[in-house]
Amino acid sequence: MIAEQLLRAFWPFWTVACLCLAPLVFGWHEIASIEIFWGSAILSVLALLTSLIWGARRFEWPSRAQAIEKVDAQLSGRPIAAIADSQVIGAGDAQSEAVWQAHMVRMQERTKSATSVKPNLKISDRDPYGVRFIAMLFLACALFSGSVLRMATIGDVVGNTGQTLATGPVWEGWITPPSYTGKPTLYLNDIPEGSVPVVEGAEIVLRLYGEVGALTVNETVSGRTEDLGAASDAQQSFEVAQTGMLEIS
Repeated sequence: MIAEQLLRAFWPFWTVACLCLAPLVFGWHEIASIEIFWGSAILSVLALLTSLIWGARRFEWPSRAQAIEKVDAQLSGRPIAAIADSQVIGAGDAQSEAVWQAHMVRMQERTKSATSVKPNLKISDRDPYGVRFIAMLFLACALFSGSVLRMATIGDVVGNTGQTLATGPVWEGWITPPSYTGKPTLYLNDIPEGSVPVVEGAEIVLRLYGEVGALTVNETVSGRTEDLGAASDAQQSFEVAQTGMLEIS
């Protein structure tokens, strides 16, 4: 019964939690703009708090009477409730009392067949559109295609936001290996200048902050010849296709 109450009261909370965790596992926060990142973070916190309060107000700890009633409902004739009754009609009549006692004996025998009741974990009446399944599928896809380790880069995004706004022309970069490697995302700002081994197909994402043109990107690792864009674009991404050089001036 506790499991039933927890599921019925808090299914919106874990649904929202799945919807919030999936983008982080995918690593969307690494490529999103600061405005989108903080806007999504605030909305996620509000949604989680709202669903948690909603669930806490609807959760009821099962009572002993409710537990007995649930077991009794599974038995033929509700014998547990029957043996708690007292004779009203025919009290004082020997034949009526004999019939009543025989009835009590039969009900007492039926109570011996009482067993624990399996919890009813179906909540389709509360979630008719299956939103919880959509959220779980979203998270499952994120775990399959992304990496839980990408959540560790949230601190990098948060920690560098204030510095970015305060100091002007600065940059950030990430190298995300293909998901099949199981390797974590590398934060380029923490890597010293020099050679870095990178798996072919890894994605490089760069962000340039400050006045346009103050920073430029020069690279030969992608081998691109078309759709290069401007070297000073504020946000750039490309895949590693060959050994080469990446320079931010």
